[in-house]
Amino acid sequence: MDYENITIEDELELERRAKTLAEEAARRVLQNSCSNGRATETQVGKGMMDYAYDKFIKSIREFVTYELQPKCGVQAAYHNMLEQLAQIYDDKTHLYAVLALSTMACTMDYVFIRKNELSTIAKRIGESIEDDVNLVAFENSNPENLKELNTGLKKRVGEHFKKYYIQHKAMTEAGFNWIEWNTAAKIKLGGKLIECLVSSTTLFEIVHINHGTGRASMDKLNPSQLFIDLWNINEVALLQNTCRAIPTIIPPKEWTSYTNGGYYGELRTSYPLMRLHKNKTIFFTQYLEKLKQTDLTSVLRAVNAVQSTPWKINTRVLKVVEEIVKNGGDLAGIPKFQPYDKLPRLEGDYTEEELKEHKKLAVELIHRENARKGRALRCLSMLAIAKEYAPYKRIFFPCNMDFRGRVYPIPAFSFQGDDLTKGLLLLADTPAATDEKAEYWMRVAGCEFYGNDKVSFDDQIQWTKDNEEAILSVANDPLGKDKGFWANSDCPVEFLGWCFEYKSMLSYKDKHNGSVIGWTCGVPVAFDGTCSGLQHFSAALRDEIGGKSVNLIPGDKPRDIYGEVAEKVNVMLRENAKSGTADAWMTNKFGEKTMKWGTRTLAQQWLAYGVNRKVTKRCVMTLAYGAKQFGFKEQILEDTLNDVYGTDKGSMFTASKNSLALYMAKLIWQAASQTVVKAFIGMKWLQDISAIVCKTGDVVTWNTPMGLPIQQNYMETHVKKVKMRFLNLTKNFYVPEETGNVAKKKQTQGIAPNFIHSMDAAHLQLSINMCLDKGIHHFSMIHDSYATSPAQADTLFHTVREAFVKMYEENDVLQNFYEDMKTAVGTQDKPLPCPPSEGKLDIRQVLDSLYVFH
Repeated sequence: MDYENITIEDELELERRAKTLAEEAARRVLQNSCSNGRATETQVGKGMMDYAYDKFIKSIREFVTYELQPKCGVQAAYHNMLEQLAQIYDDKTHLYAVLALSTMACTMDYVFIRKNELSTIAKRIGESIEDDVNLVAFENSNPENLKELNTGLKKRVGEHFKKYYIQHKAMTEAGFNWIEWNTAAKIKLGGKLIECLVSSTTLFEIVHINHGTGRASMDKLNPSQLFIDLWNINEVALLQNTCRAIPTIIPPKEWTSYTNGGYYGELRTSYPLMRLHKNKTIFFTQYLEKLKQTDLTSVLRAVNAVQSTPWKINTRVLKVVEEIVKNGGDLAGIPKFQPYDKLPRLEGDYTEEELKEHKKLAVELIHRENARKGRALRCLSMLAIAKEYAPYKRIFFPCNMDFRGRVYPIPAFSFQGDDLTKGLLLLADTPAATDEKAEYWMRVAGCEFYGNDKVSFDDQIQWTKDNEEAILSVANDPLGKDKGFWANSDCPVEFLGWCFEYKSMLSYKDKHNGSVIGWTCGVPVAFDGTCSGLQHFSAALRDEIGGKSVNLIPGDKPRDIYGEVAEKVNVMLRENAKSGTADAWMTNKFGEKTMKWGTRTLAQQWLAYGVNRKVTKRCVMTLAYGAKQFGFKEQILEDTLNDVYGTDKGSMFTASKNSLALYMAKLIWQAASQTVVKAFIGMKWLQDISAIVCKTGDVVTWNTPMGLPIQQNYMETHVKKVKMRFLNLTKNFYVPEETGNVAKKKQTQGIAPNFIHSMDAAHLQLSINMCLDKGIHHFSMIHDSYATSPAQADTLFHTVREAFVKMYEENDVLQNFYEDMKTAVGTQDKPLPCPPSEGKLDIRQVLDSLYVFH
């Protein structure tokens, strides 16, 4: 391919490959699972089945043949579907291939994005087969249909153009009766096909997850270690079999409406402007109609600006990461690629307590191993895509929005990915620096990537100068003596990429009289909001107390609300460690003796571990988004206790994890409520209003300051449990069925996070439009994080603040929400509660705050 002169035909071919070659790539993976000699030489490769693809096809053929045989008794739920399939596909070989390859492609797709619940994957497989069947059925249904479409078809060159035309235009115009299968039947068929896959290959395994504490258990489908080894050894083009949504090689099609934009060809209809939960209610129909009638010019301009930003692969970083993977990983956030060591067996005489502890550690190891495999699979996937796109001079990421207006790249590999993904990317075609501020912000960015982001800008500049020798050592030899310096930073891969560019900047200065004017750089310099949810609540309510904690008010160094909450938590811990309640034995409902841990013990153990901002950060961050104490507990388990419990690092924890997490959640809640009082009042008001609206039988709908209508399209869903024989066991599959009623509880619980997310989305869109007016055309945006090239970072720094002030000076967002809700409920006996009273915060102080976004 001529990588210099990319055409729209090249892009269309790339989209076609992404969608239609997934099945062939999946077949190669199956075949490679046994035919690759190097894989079978390893211990994990022993016992692999010969020609796994043929075995899978054979398993499906036996399944279909058996189910279609005449037999007495009740037929399987999917029997009629299989009969339809057999009629539509005259060639049974074709039928078996469609079932096998759809199963494999969907399974890999969903396992990759960690939506690996058995029922979810089974449903997607059934839907995928249903889509393909409709196309084949239409083509076979009536020759007159195609004859009438000859004129349109003749205008479209290439099979994929014709297929697109038939599927998305002609089928509707020809009055074709779409085949619609029952959801439960689709899930059961998908489940049986997964069973064929698992039983005939060694690529996936079923893991039963028992959450305990009253929550439903579930089955998940995980990749086996063999699958990961093969993926790594064979360097399979993962782009073709897990990522239907891919970067483009020309600027994405500009959005002009809900359905027109993003991709150009095969992928276009799969991704509309907004990620909406579609249903058949009158609310959803009315909302789509409202979107069509609303002037979205400003919103679309922002989305189009983000997706038209050119990027390229950072090949120097790619080379280093490939070397780390080659050496087994486990460095710089790159996961291990071999399993963790198994626990030694208990030998000799051991007590019941020792056995219980051993089982607990075994379960912890299983969870860690499952997480490792998921991370390893994602890492290999990202590397494969980076290698695929490395030859292109520039690539782009089609974007759309969620229902709150937040902008997201459609591909999983993108500038909103994890540290690895972001570190593999550089902005392309960036402007040259026009003043020395570019160097200033470049130095600040490096310190931020390293993780030293809670000090003043002056201190960050000094840190960069103090560590210049180590930085240059990394740039010269990343895996040499100073590899720990970058590998142990907060964002190691991004920091590595910055080190390379920092060296280039110094080299440029040496040749240009110590100046960076004229220097170009593709490292994004980002300015992040300080707990943006609380920033928006503080701005809307003019809360000077909360506003000070989240840097709306100027200061000589950044305020750290997570650290402030941690300090208050430590005060309470020290009090409880001295005078808290004692431990006590209790008898549960089964008559078993259990320990009720006292606050004295819990406090002492948390003090021994050390509670800092890292422990409190996620809880405080999600507070503005409606997280409550139970949510805090789950976050503490996930972010802190699950990783250290039972390890040397967490040796001080002897109380139960649940007790420790519940206790810490309560303390963080108390400390946060003392820090941002008005945010609690604002959340409660939003919830009260929403509850009243839902009582009228309506859904909550409002407009953002950018004019985008937002609807909480939450409807009650009844989950039907269906049982099915699966791998010689009876398994539960879950079928969601919408009742048509408004989900009142979910509407109320969701309003605080959704409203605030819609505000930060509006601020981002407004900031982008104002930047465009100032000549900025490179954007790396992640909701409350705003980034561009070093050359234009200073302009962005000021514009983000100007946009924030403009939005809140020109819009009373809570009053506007109140007016929207009054319209929704109409006249009623009980009036809606008025918005909370405002504080004394002068919103224009934000213009002078260095650290409100930093």
